Amino acid sequence: MAISFKNKIVMRKIVIVLSILVVIIGACRQNNVKKQSATTNDTQFIQDTVVVKQKNALSNPTWGVLYSKSYSYYWLAGKDTLDFSLYVTEYEKDSTLSLRVFHKDPMLFTAVLEKIEECFSSIEEDFDLTKLISFNFMAPIYYLDLAKNCQANTNRNLDEKP
Repeated sequence: MAISFKNKIVMRKIVIVLSILVVIIGACRQNNVKKQSATTNDTQFIQDTVVVKQKNALSNPTWGVLYSKSYSYYWLAGKDTLDFSLYVTEYEKDSTLSLRVFHKDPMLFTAVLEKIEECFSSIEEDFDLTKLISFNFMAPIYYLDLAKNCQANTNRNLDEKP
């Protein structure tokens, strides 16, 4: 049975999305080892880096969406802010959460997941993580390890014969 060019493109897209999900789930499961940290007020010390929590002002609704609370979590090394921050918002309507990841420079996806995990204890103080419904990775999105893994999975899946 011959597969049309359009169907191959659709299949590649499906495989890529599924590969990304597998990598995310696998990375989360591999990182079950908790890092030791000391917590004081709104600051969590992790090695030589400090995670700072800042309450965001709730401004006018965007596209009719109302938030009940919003916090930013960012990393400091000495007096310098590192190129990584998380924004967590809780929707007023149903108390669900959205987590947005910001960084400008390319980094490994596994490093992003580690930073998110480092911050979970602080996030849990303010939010119910069981209501987390979305992760948003803000542009530019470039994760070399994820791109290589997805490409390898896609090639392997397309090379397999049904």
